Amino acid sequence: MLINFKSFTVRSFTVHRSFVYRSPLDRSQFRIPSSQNQTSVQLKLSHTSLRVWLMRTRLDTIPNTEFPIPNPESNYLYTMKVTIIGCGNMGLVYARAFLRYNIVNAENLLLAEKNEARRDELQQMKIGNVVVTTDKAVLNSDLIILAVKPQDFTELAPKIKSLIPEKATVVSIMAGITLGRLAAELEHQFVIRAMPNSPVEVGMGMTGFSAHASVSIDQIRNVENLLSTTGRTVFFEDEKMLDAVTALSGSGPAYFYYIVRAMVEAGKEMGMTEAVAATLVKQTMLGSFQLINNAAKPFDELIKTVASKGGTTEAALTAFEEGKLHETIVKGLKCAEKRSAELSGC
Repeated sequence: MLINFKSFTVRSFTVHRSFVYRSPLDRSQFRIPSSQNQTSVQLKLSHTSLRVWLMRTRLDTIPNTEFPIPNPESNYLYTMKVTIIGCGNMGLVYARAFLRYNIVNAENLLLAEKNEARRDELQQMKIGNVVVTTDKAVLNSDLIILAVKPQDFTELAPKIKSLIPEKATVVSIMAGITLGRLAAELEHQFVIRAMPNSPVEVGMGMTGFSAHASVSIDQIRNVENLLSTTGRTVFFEDEKMLDAVTALSGSGPAYFYYIVRAMVEAGKEMGMTEAVAATLVKQTMLGSFQLINNAAKPFDELIKTVASKGGTTEAALTAFEEGKLHETIVKGLKCAEKRSAELSGC
């Protein structure tokens, strides 16, 4: 595989495993197919997305391949000055992800935190430059991430609005704070609203995001590349779709935990220890995800591969249908969507 990092073009490759890269923003994609023969492919994508994809790919599955190390200084994001305001759990997740993938230079990463004890902790972590929330160093930011609690935004906005550079992009991961409110209270138009979920902590998150009409496509791409360091991203032109994102992926992990808990409880009632039942259920869930992700089959077909007529799986599925489990799940997600809209005032 030869990669020209000036044009970011993959020229040819020989691999024994299939990989896919997709850009949610422009819907572009490429596939490295399972093949013994060399294949020529022309690929255009951002420097950062390619870097993250390469670092997530098991290179030992691609034989006789050399990956030249790109010069990070040629990457615009690497030279950007990024400020994260609010360095609790989620703020740190992004800080560490940016540094892990060498997307942002540590010298250009500013961690703004109002709590003195927390600032001391951040100093010891040596992740970036630590300052108070209202420090004038924020004035030099190209991009600002707001990772404070939503209830703290009203107090925060008047304190930082004069520190936001005219051309800076502001990204909010605060639940329920709309683009309109962000723009109005910060007196700044270049704002983006993102809804991540908890698996971003392990680099397997799902983030939906939307942008104010004033935000340029380049600004959106830069933000997409940064958010992609914690998992997958999907861009929505209609901000109202973020209520559905909240219901599906934002709250989604809790639904899976709920189902796993119920299955583990069933295992205990059938005579297993909790540890054994949990092992069976978690591994089954992990394996099922891999099949969903790689089998390229409709859900109904996947179900049929397990549920033979008159068998045990069919007995369980029949009980689910009698209890209207499908309808209950759909109803629950719609309730979550409605509540998200109520909280954001949309």
